[in-house]
Amino acid sequence: MTRTNATTATIAVAADYADAMMTARRAKNWLFILLLVMLLTQLTIFFLLRFKVIRLGEQATITAPTAVDVTTQPENTTQPGDADTQPAVAANVETKSKSFLVDDVLRYVIPVTDFLGVTLAVVLGIVLLLIVTIMLVGRLIGVSHVTSAFVWCVLLTAMMFPWQAFLLGTYRPARGPSDTSPGLADARRPDSDPPFKIPGALYTWEELRRDYNFDHDSVAQDVLKWARFAGFPVLALLLLLMVQAKSSRGLKYALGESEVQVEVTGRDV
Repeated sequence: MTRTNATTATIAVAADYADAMMTARRAKNWLFILLLVMLLTQLTIFFLLRFKVIRLGEQATITAPTAVDVTTQPENTTQPGDADTQPAVAANVETKSKSFLVDDVLRYVIPVTDFLGVTLAVVLGIVLLLIVTIMLVGRLIGVSHVTSAFVWCVLLTAMMFPWQAFLLGTYRPARGPSDTSPGLADARRPDSDPPFKIPGALYTWEELRRDYNFDHDSVAQDVLKWARFAGFPVLALLLLLMVQAKSSRGLKYALGESEVQVEVTGRDV
């Protein structure tokens, strides 16, 4: 192989690595945007309910135009001798209103955000692992930043998972099908939930409906609820921003879009 062919092959391999990382970067950016939307949606829903902008059980109405009927009528001229007349346009807009309960909307929106939040976080971790593999095979710089982003993404995925859905109250065993005592119904119901469960950043519909309007006499309970519905999602949001910043910096170094800053100490001089 001549020197020209070797140089051409090297350039082609470098271009192939660059195309692969560009594709992975586009996927990573879209996943970041979708995860950001999921977290902001849950935060927005909680604050809207907490500050009574919307209320559970409230009926909302949407009015939208369905048809437009346009008629033209000639206008009376100001002077009898004028032959030109300008038609007047009259539009009759027909509207249609549709009512729905806020509960019915949130009952479907919140599970969708839970499912997409967990799924997208897992896919984002896989994409970051793919980028790390490409950079290791190609011996590219910036792999330390992307590796750090992958580790933080694993932590983000564990935090996004709704662990509180599995930490329910334990069931007391019923005394038998023939028992007709008044306490049998209570025996088949779960015990009361513990005062604090290790939660994920994403809350469930049942959890929001039960606890969004908290008002305890204890300051500690109020702090726990605010941390549950606002603090944990904000912390997950900060982790997501950190993952995006670190991975973007590493990809810029690998693609040559940014120069690596090397600190020179007195020992190296």
